[in-house]
Parts: sequence; structure tokens; C-alpha cells
Amino acid sequence: VIAGARTLSGNPERLAALALGYRLKSIADTMLTREQLPAYRRLMSSMYGPRLAGLGIDVTSGAHAREPAQRRALRESLALLVALEARDPVLRAEMVVAAKAYLGGDLHALDPSFRAVALQVAAQDGDNALLSQLKEVLLRSSDPQFKVDASIAIGSVDTAASADASGFSSSTMRTSL
Repeated sequence: VIAGARTLSGNPERLAALALGYRLKSIADTMLTREQLPAYRRLMSSMYGPRLAGLGIDVTSGAHAREPAQRRALRESLALLVALEARDPVLRAEMVVAAKAYLGGDLHALDPSFRAVALQVAAQDGDNALLSQLKEVLLRSSDPQFKVDASIAIGSVDTAASADASGFSSSTMRTSL
């Protein structure tokens, strides 16, 4: 599977290039131990990081709007794998900055196509203040897609301590939403 994923990762067809990467993600989510995750992250980075770097990525709103839809879709899919699975620190830092600005009201800071991933990264890497801000914006928002993106982001917090420290207990969220 790994050899196939490595070979297909350079395929010009988006679905072919990414299908085995998502299967590897599924395996990682269900079968890998905490000790195995660093090797998995390095593997995902080696397969998908160079492809994303070759395309380039700018998460600000409209930055890639003039490109063909197929190229944009490939970039968006690669960004998910590189940011969430490979945990690329440079991309994650860029996404956290953009997500903070977006949550602060700068809607141009983050393209809607990267919003879900960037909010997840921000929830995982941000401090308790950012998580609280995410929750506040979620509760005030009337945008149904933002509510979905923010809810998924809150659910992606890596540690129970982070969730608890920010007031994200299941009972609070149930009564707040």
C-alpha cells in the first residue's frame, strides 16, 4: 500500500494521487499507536509535501481563484493531508495565523476552501484563548457551513486537557448549541 501510495502521489489525476493517502489516514486513525505516529507523519510528508510545495499554497481568500478548478481541488486535498496528517509545521503555523485573523473578523485572511483544515489546525495548535474564541464565534455565527467547520475543529482537539481547560465539555456544548 505504501509503495502504491508513493507511486500514485505524483499522478496528475487528483483522485488517483490521493486515494491511497486517505486509506493510509484511515489505517493511522484506527490502528497506529502513539509511538508509530511520528514515522507515519514523516511518510505522509515525504509523499505529499513535495507535491503541495510544487503547487504552492497561499491560504488567503481568493489567492488561487484564477487557477483551473482541478488544480485548486488538488491543492485543497493535499493541504489537508500535509497539515493534518503530516503535521507540517510551516503550513500549520501559516494556517494558525490565518485562522486567528479570520476569527478576529478578517474574512480575507482565510479562503473558504482552506477554512475547515485551518480551523482544525488552530484548534489543535492554538492556546485556550483561541479555542474560547472559536467557541464564541461558533455560537454567534449564522453561517451553517462555518458552524460545521468550527464544530469539527473543536472535535479535533488532541488532548482532553485542552478541551477541558477551554470549557468544551460535552454538556456545555450540548446546551450552548
